[in-house]
Amino acid sequence: MLHNQGADHNASGYRGFTADCRELRCSSVYFRNSTGRIIAALCINFDVSTIQSLQSLFQGLLPAAASDSPEHQNEFFSRDLVAMMDAMVTEAIRAASPWTRLAATTASPS
Repeated sequence: MLHNQGADHNASGYRGFTADCRELRCSSVYFRNSTGRIIAALCINFDVSTIQSLQSLFQGLLPAAASDSPEHQNEFFSRDLVAMMDAMVTEAIRAASPWTRLAATTASPS
């Protein structure tokens, strides 16, 4: 992201994931010095797994959640580069395979 210092990198409400696959809602704001160079970032990541558990519990009473728009990027937090690459490849395979999407929609919540 920092390779293009001139771009507006501020973002809010995008999806992220922890190393153990819990979903996060993330927001990031970048601070610049007087020359426009990014010198700091404030990133807030909120674990939504408790909310998702409650939604699953009450899904009979609540309307189904809308899926994320394709324009929202996903972010994955990992302990190391190998886990990051594994997650990226897994996501690419999942996105390309209609069978994976079908299995995900028919699986029972845990």
